[in-house]
Amino acid sequence: MVKGLQYPPVDGSLLHTDILEFNATNNPDATFFIFPDGSGGLCKVSHLEFYRASHRAAHLVRGRFKEGQVVAVIARIDTVLQHALTMGMIIAGVIPQMISYRLSADAVAHLMRATSCGGLIRSRHDLHDLTAGVEAQFSSEGALETMEVPSFTEVYPKLGHETASDAFERFDAPAKRSALQDITLYLHTSGSTGYPKPVRHTHQMGLNWCNQAPVADFRASEKKINLGTMALPAFHVSGLYNQLYVPLAALTPACVFAPTSAKDPKALPTAPDAQNVLESIQSTSADALIIYPSILEQWASSEKALEVLKSLSYIGFIGSALSPKSGEILLKAGVRFTGVYAATELGALTASILDESDWEHWQYVRFVDPYGIRWVQKSKNLYECQVLSTDKLQVAVENLDDVPGYASGDLFEKHPTVEGLWKYAGRAKNLFLLSEREGVIIEPVELAIVGNRYVKAAKVFQSGRRFGLLVEPSVEWYSSNPDESDPSRFVDAIWPDVQLGNQHIPLPAVITQDVIIVTSKTKPLQLSAKGTVMDSSLKAYDTEIAQLGLFTVPSVGST
Repeated sequence: MVKGLQYPPVDGSLLHTDILEFNATNNPDATFFIFPDGSGGLCKVSHLEFYRASHRAAHLVRGRFKEGQVVAVIARIDTVLQHALTMGMIIAGVIPQMISYRLSADAVAHLMRATSCGGLIRSRHDLHDLTAGVEAQFSSEGALETMEVPSFTEVYPKLGHETASDAFERFDAPAKRSALQDITLYLHTSGSTGYPKPVRHTHQMGLNWCNQAPVADFRASEKKINLGTMALPAFHVSGLYNQLYVPLAALTPACVFAPTSAKDPKALPTAPDAQNVLESIQSTSADALIIYPSILEQWASSEKALEVLKSLSYIGFIGSALSPKSGEILLKAGVRFTGVYAATELGALTASILDESDWEHWQYVRFVDPYGIRWVQKSKNLYECQVLSTDKLQVAVENLDDVPGYASGDLFEKHPTVEGLWKYAGRAKNLFLLSEREGVIIEPVELAIVGNRYVKAAKVFQSGRRFGLLVEPSVEWYSSNPDESDPSRFVDAIWPDVQLGNQHIPLPAVITQDVIIVTSKTKPLQLSAKGTVMDSSLKAYDTEIAQLGLFTVPSVGST
């Protein structure tokens, strides 16, 4: 633990709203958020300022909504404003339902009906069509209570300069204190294969997360760590965990992008990409980083990026796996990184800061006690991770028949020699059967292909007994090859990595050059919040896929 800080108890005696107040009282000057100030320096939001911002948001929310009401938040807003709004709603006794603005109006309405949601907070100026479509869905069911997102200056009037002497009115908490099993908020699944599903989180679950390895590791560190979280969306579980729970429980500052709406209320937040995230790491003096593999893949081909990454004490990649090619480049360059297994229903279950002996096994993760992990064998080498509810971890969704717990649908392989290490193999739903006894997990195939510097995203699909590939060129490819009329040049450029992917596919089903579809600029692949390709992307290419006629089996000599 860092000297001079008083760490809040996370044993259940305090709820998150209490922890917020504890830190404002005992660690008022400790930093919650860090971002560039636009003048070459840093702006730091203290725990005192974030506490006050959350209470200002609570006043605004309760002026419109009732205690106990579920209220959806669909907004494209700055990270520091999003989290103050979330905490403000919880303080006010309103239940936030955090929804991605990338969803359709039908999907949003589906989520809201599933939770009996009766209110909506939205940023209408930039999401007018989406929010209007949602409101229209409820027009025949009675009025939907709506509210525009509070302005930045309403919530942060003294951005980076708030002191105890500044004007402030604390929001009086509801008379009835929330119980540990009461609902705190709703998140949702990605909806990659259909409509997303709401995921209920209780106060107990949130506190369980504050005791998990990633938070505990930062909390136990004697060195002050600035955690780079700028690439994470605040409405997503990754943002909630690393931008809110980690600063609250571990007093570890979250490095984020500077809020654009602080000066222009209608300015859109900075959209993360490989270049601006790298610049933000440097400008905020981040010591560690939580990132999606899609960005790590791009950095692996940049000497400049590798130099920056080598300076970090730790990088955790989340959301999906990293290609073997990129991982080996990072390892050889001296970058300290590991995967973190996490889920909306579970939090993060694996060690974040590894022993030195584990760094070389970067494709594997180490699950941490006391979580009730049960491994269920699904094939000769594949095991499904099932997580049982315990007093240390209450899962958000229980779908097991025999005991309270969660079947994740995630398949892993044991390390051949090191006990306790497991490698993520893929989703059970992506186990494609070629026969009653033979199946293929497609994730390793896709990983090999996205390791190519010219590939932005790739999606393997099955038609009959064959596999095909839908692949989107990167910006780097288009910068030197703007003409889309001849996709064969692109296919030739990525073919060595397609062949690497084919090593995971039995010969009768391998991907050949004639079954590769190169996407057009007008129909880019749809990506989830964590950068993975949505299954729905295939629908846009139904015609092209049908024209391939993949029901034939290639000869041994096919290329």
